[in-house]
Amino acid sequence: MKNLIYALTFAFILLKVTEYIDWSWWLVLLPFYCGLPVLFTLHVIIAFLEARKKSIDEFNNQRTVRKSKFQTRLDAYMEQQTKNT
Repeated sequence: MKNLIYALTFAFILLKVTEYIDWSWWLVLLPFYCGLPVLFTLHVIIAFLEARKKSIDEFNNQRTVRKSKFQTRLDAYMEQQTKNT
């Protein structure tokens, strides 16, 4: 998207300088001015999503799962049954 904005702006500048179009300069540079806020917004959204994903991953890594005594005995029993078969 960034390359498209730059290419369009460059093309409009070339057309303006060669006097192929008779637009004012603010119209010629409009793709550049409109593209910057869009790109900035996309970067902010991506940074927010990456930070959120990192936070969730850190939370999941810190969480420890503790088994109850019953679950521990049940796991041992199930493991013993699989070894016996």
